[in-house]
Amino acid sequence: MKETRLLGFAALTITLLLAACAGTPKASDTYVDPEGRFSMPLIGEWDRVQTDGQYALLDVPGIDFNMYVVTSDSDDLEAGAIAALKQIGIDPGALTRKNDTQFGSWFIVFYSKGEGQGVTTLAQVMDGTSYVLVATGDEVLTKNPPEHVMKTVRGFTIAGAELALPRTISEFEDYINSFVGDIPPGLSIVIAQDGQIIYSKGFGMADGPKGMAAEPDTVYRWGSMVKTVTATAIMQLYEKGLVDLDAPVTDYLDYFPAEYGITVRQLLTHSAGLREPPEFVVATISLDGRQLTDPHLVARTYLESFTGPLFEPGSSSSYGGPVYVMLGQIVAEVSGQPYVVYAREKILAPLGMENTDFTYSNEEMAAKAASGAFPADEVEAFIAMADEIRGLGGGADFIREVDDRHAWMNPYYVVASMGGLIGPATDVIRFAQMHLNGGELDGVRTLSPESVSLMQEMQLTTKGEPLGYGLSWFVTPEGEHPYIEHDGGGVGLWDKMRLYPKDGVAIVMMSNGKGFDRDRVVDAAANVVFSMW
Repeated sequence: MKETRLLGFAALTITLLLAACAGTPKASDTYVDPEGRFSMPLIGEWDRVQTDGQYALLDVPGIDFNMYVVTSDSDDLEAGAIAALKQIGIDPGALTRKNDTQFGSWFIVFYSKGEGQGVTTLAQVMDGTSYVLVATGDEVLTKNPPEHVMKTVRGFTIAGAELALPRTISEFEDYINSFVGDIPPGLSIVIAQDGQIIYSKGFGMADGPKGMAAEPDTVYRWGSMVKTVTATAIMQLYEKGLVDLDAPVTDYLDYFPAEYGITVRQLLTHSAGLREPPEFVVATISLDGRQLTDPHLVARTYLESFTGPLFEPGSSSSYGGPVYVMLGQIVAEVSGQPYVVYAREKILAPLGMENTDFTYSNEEMAAKAASGAFPADEVEAFIAMADEIRGLGGGADFIREVDDRHAWMNPYYVVASMGGLIGPATDVIRFAQMHLNGGELDGVRTLSPESVSLMQEMQLTTKGEPLGYGLSWFVTPEGEHPYIEHDGGGVGLWDKMRLYPKDGVAIVMMSNGKGFDRDRVVDAAANVVFSMW
């Protein structure tokens, strides 16, 4: 954890933000700081803006979620965020810090407020000013807000902060080398265009203590990029008439609650309203060499405590893992095979993804496996968090060794259908190319062109608003080069798979550490490709 430096509050100045934007915002609104320091497009549905002369408060209708926007004179991320909390009337001492992460240029800290309420701070600093967004409301939503909120945050732009993207391979590699080794120990990237690999390279260390450098075929954990594989499996069953996307989930899982009418499509688009408890993923992981977590048990245990959706199903979105656990169970029930067997036989093997599996199942995978890494000064906090959530002790078993900068992890697994695959970027790019090529690769058809197109199509809420998702893909239809993508993240992994369907370009980036802007890495890679046209 970074050391916190609290400022004297006499020196703290909080600026009235967005005061000129009174009234109900529309999707096309852009909020501009009265002092001209930043702007933020308000994307999607926001119900109102309130100000008290010291901050702006934006509210999302229909769900328990608000977002404050505050600035302070501070050049310290955490001090600025703490000052912002106090300014809006939240006592930081009453919050329980859960964890932190990076989202683009934002340093994010997740807190629990108790009684199902959460607080999340997003902070970035430029020229001595801290820019802070504070999300409050249901703890699940403050951790995983609707996609239109995420797009609004992505659009936040500090005046003068726009950085020129690399235009050449040399500039791109200089940029990657400027942080790899200090932030993520290692990173691999593969780029394909029009069916051909045009670039592949590894940077930094896949395993520092072993002296193993990252290569294009280094084996990393996929994380949540696996959700696109699960969606592909569902679409294969859809093509066979075995799954109806708009049928209730109870048609396939008799133990799923029927009273809410949640459909398969709503699971695929994260619009079912299934909350992800903050401890959900950590509670389901298992160490290599120990018994794998039973997905059927995970699904049933989750539903035993299910008290209803976060919002009317289909009306909004909240990203999470439980929906893809359920989808994996649908694949198993409908196909008559465990999800992992189905995915191996119907997706991985046909695509020639020889070094990708749900365990380190061959010698080459084990030999080329990257070790997940995170800052050494976070070890005690990680162990305490793992012990508390799992209630089993043994949090220290996840740590293989610690050097002067990094903690290096033992291999671990999560529930297969929500994030369990392991493999190299050189395999992931084959899956991406199949989706770019209308469902076919090297003469083998995995999906129909119609299914691929449907997966990439922006899905809508029950009110006709864009959800931000296709069927598993995050969809960005704007700009000169529209794209779809999916991230993978967690302790010891930081991945992104992005496809530009109209341009025939796929980019896969995988890393064994985080703390850097993965969006900017892929933006930079894409800009080099497009600059060469």
